[in-house]
Amino acid sequence: MLRPRYLATGWLLMWVLPACSGAVSEDVLEGPDDTPGQHGSGDAGATNNPTPVTPTVNTPPSELPSPVAPTPPAPGEVTRMARLTHAQYANTVSDLFGIEDITATFPPDARNGFEFSSSLDFVVDGRMAPQYQTAAETIASTVVTDDAVFAKVVPCSDETQTCRDRFIAEFGLRSFRRPLSDSEQMRIAELFDAGAELVGGSSPFRDGVQVVVEALMQSPYFL
Repeated sequence: MLRPRYLATGWLLMWVLPACSGAVSEDVLEGPDDTPGQHGSGDAGATNNPTPVTPTVNTPPSELPSPVAPTPPAPGEVTRMARLTHAQYANTVSDLFGIEDITATFPPDARNGFEFSSSLDFVVDGRMAPQYQTAAETIASTVVTDDAVFAKVVPCSDETQTCRDRFIAEFGLRSFRRPLSDSEQMRIAELFDAGAELVGGSSPFRDGVQVVVEALMQSPYFL
């Protein structure tokens, strides 16, 4: 039987790949002659390096042309999404579930080891990915084992398809901070329905809630 963490990883790939792929400038990938790695502008085959001048014995040094440094290529475009800070993550989890201190084991936001960072370089790196996965598993497990937290997350009690769809729409809106698209709603419903097989708990409905919470809490649209 697969654990929910493997389920979340597989389903999240459907969101991570299109969401995190940034367009790289064509100037960087292709030169004017469509040769990868070439930079600059002008006729095909042209480069930014000046044509060397071979002095003649009759040319005084003072009349030789000054050397011209090649023009450096323009930097490529970089596209990324800044993640939530630890304080923002903790406040969001508290608002969604009423769960506190979920970030207690997270490494500091700043890579230099301090408790703060003066930069905007907040990314999901090798330090944070396992922490987010563990936190998502802990939160999802708490949701389905604590009736008070479950009632805060699931807005209905009649374990029906209508309740499933309402839960997905409302929890998706709150966790992604925007309404779900029709395709997202459909994919998450499929994930919900697979919960009984993948978790194997005593309640198929709660199994569905568990895998949805775990997956959405690791989505780039939440983080």
